[in-house]
Amino acid sequence: STSLPQIRISGQTTAPTVVQVLITGGTATLGTDYTTPTGAANFTVTIPAGNYDPASPTSLFPLGVVITNDILVENNETIQFAITPVPASYTVASTTTCGSPAIASSTHTVVDDESPSIGLTKTGTYQDTNGNGITDVGDRVIYAFTVRNTGTSTLTNITVADTLPGVSMSGGSIAVMLPGASNSTTFTATYSITQADINDGDVVNSATASGRDTLNRVVTSPVSSVLVPLQRSPNFTVTKVVTQTSISAPGTLNYTITVRNTGNVTLTGVSLVDTLPDGTTVVPTGPQTDTGTSGALDVGE
Repeated sequence: STSLPQIRISGQTTAPTVVQVLITGGTATLGTDYTTPTGAANFTVTIPAGNYDPASPTSLFPLGVVITNDILVENNETIQFAITPVPASYTVASTTTCGSPAIASSTHTVVDDESPSIGLTKTGTYQDTNGNGITDVGDRVIYAFTVRNTGTSTLTNITVADTLPGVSMSGGSIAVMLPGASNSTTFTATYSITQADINDGDVVNSATASGRDTLNRVVTSPVSSVLVPLQRSPNFTVTKVVTQTSISAPGTLNYTITVRNTGNVTLTGVSLVDTLPDGTTVVPTGPQTDTGTSGALDVGE
């Protein structure tokens, strides 16, 4: 918390007054979460002589308590103060509390201002595994991950989760990351391209990073996605051969026509029209052989 405990003076003091302050309790730990001017639970605050208006900022005097600004995520904690009377110098009394005891104690809340957060950047690079210059099944996408501690508190046990089915992750968890730290070397991943990916023309992949704050709570990054485009090269060939080597009229020639997918994507809606030299168009009939996916011409089929 940036708001430090103070004491407010109302009225007139004719000489400097040394006020005794005592830490009486609270959930914050002296020496760990805060310090006092003496380092102990009892200390003093000197009030100069003067006439003090409680509505004026000049009536406020800091107790000299310093809150420890660490990088730990903690629950809010409290410090309980009390002013103890020194009869030879002053008493604790009030003329504004309707005869009730003076308000001589207060509780200060230490608000934790740490904000744990984590970020992830993911990149993907296409790799032509066989070097043939064509995107084939079995080529790979290599992924790199940069994890950043984007918060103000230390994170531990940082891991990366990748949602792409079939992706192979490598790299263990990061034990500790201080605020502002980044890591681009621990995590990598490899993915083997499928025919469905080539048909789609890209591979889309998402991942998240997560770790734990100092209260052992899980902190997860926003989703980081990357699209790696894949080259689609549709192509096919048609060959036509006749069975007979000679014929006498009238007679029938039997042709075998082969359509082959020589590209890298699955073809659908393939149709065949045979145009004879005299311009006659013939729609081939007879037995057709589909050795792959029904209704489609698979790569290499």
